[in-house]
Amino acid sequence: MLVLASYSLGLVQSAVVWDAALQEAPATTGTFPEMDPYGGLLSAHSRNPATGHFRLEKFGDRWSFVTPDGNAFFMLGMYNVSGDGHVDEMGGSYNQRFLAKYGKPEVGWPQVNRRLRAWGFNTIGPFSYRMTLPTDTEPSWPGGKQPVKMPFVALAGNPGISGRFTGAYKNLYQGLDHRIFPGEGGANFPDVFDPGFAAFATKQYTHDSDLAGYKNSPWFIGYMTDDTDYLSGFGPGADFPNDPPEKYHWHLGFLALVTAPSEAANPYSKPPNQPYADTKVYTKFALRDFLFARYPTIGALNAAWGSRYTTFDSDGGWGTGNGLLDENGRDSHAWLGGRSARYYLSGSSPRLKADLDDFLYELSKKYFSTLRTAFKAVAPKNLFLGPTNLGGAGWRAPARGQILKAAGEYLDVLNWRNGPGMCPSRFGRVSWRTQTPAAGAIRGSNRQLPGACPPSKRGAKNTNKIYKISRGEKQQRPALVRSSDCSGGTGLT
Repeated sequence: MLVLASYSLGLVQSAVVWDAALQEAPATTGTFPEMDPYGGLLSAHSRNPATGHFRLEKFGDRWSFVTPDGNAFFMLGMYNVSGDGHVDEMGGSYNQRFLAKYGKPEVGWPQVNRRLRAWGFNTIGPFSYRMTLPTDTEPSWPGGKQPVKMPFVALAGNPGISGRFTGAYKNLYQGLDHRIFPGEGGANFPDVFDPGFAAFATKQYTHDSDLAGYKNSPWFIGYMTDDTDYLSGFGPGADFPNDPPEKYHWHLGFLALVTAPSEAANPYSKPPNQPYADTKVYTKFALRDFLFARYPTIGALNAAWGSRYTTFDSDGGWGTGNGLLDENGRDSHAWLGGRSARYYLSGSSPRLKADLDDFLYELSKKYFSTLRTAFKAVAPKNLFLGPTNLGGAGWRAPARGQILKAAGEYLDVLNWRNGPGMCPSRFGRVSWRTQTPAAGAIRGSNRQLPGACPPSKRGAKNTNKIYKISRGEKQQRPALVRSSDCSGGTGLT
């Protein structure tokens, strides 16, 4: 697997403007490699025939993107290349100044691309304005086409998030007992075992007008599925230190254990609280079936966990009963390890932790495999990139190892976020074993700060475990688009 990132390859200067005539400023002095129209290195040509679209290939022991012309491509991209209408302290907005300078958007946005290329960027990232994309057309452009084309990555319509509004599937966090876990109502993770999740994803990709326009463009690298900011559980886990410290997402195996087995009404509907046609929470039952397959009797489960359940089903009702399906995370169930178990599982019995870790892997596989199937049915030639990052958008650590392992089996390229809390070597120990390539989609400058890898008892204890479980054994594809610790969009004038 290859990690394509600014500090590991140092190719910012290698990806300079491909057409010097497009620059406003004098060209940077120096000798740079020859490149194809997409930014691929002519000196690193694939032994395989060109395919006419972006793909992945291993060069020696390193994975790389390969351009439609068949050359290795080192991604250096910018997220959210767009404007901004907020009025600042000077009484104006970026959009106002942009139009004052260029007169028309169709004049200014090609210039944005020229400057990105002059600064060493070679990819337009998700959330970017349509006029930056090579698929956009405007009557005033030569031949109606974007004059400054750049490869691009786009984002789907959030199939793991948006289906909750229509009631296609349920949000697992809505089923929590909020007396025990207050303040979690805004979190979201889909009921991925619900047949409605697959049906919704299939429908969304099939009718995605943006994807229909992108998929046949040679400039289109691939599609991300969901914005991780709204996919609670795929953010940073407790396997690595993060920044700020001790900021972790829920363990989704624990969430499946304590959420309710049914939800009656949809809080996201309009008007709100319309009844669900199917009230079953399938992920809760999937966990029950997973445990039933491991333990022949409820007594065997109790012996392993130190628990006191009377049945794998319900015995008295969720929140008050004694069955496994009645589990709501109540404090009297000491075998769970307390409320902090939702992050660490550190106080839980070893077998309970192992079982929930293993179920987290199964749940993650269900998410990735369902969306991959739906995407590839529509765009089989394009790369399936998964969520915007597997780790914290602001907390600078990767997701749990079980999630990364599943991602390595189904994603073409894995995207995680790096930052001052993580060294390249730490990331490499996780990613190298997934055999799923990693590419550098960079939001801004990527600075490796002095002393950026402090020792951590929690991180040090768990690093070897992650190293072992992150091997993508089913697939032998590459892994990681890494974002820098700079967030937000770009202001380019």
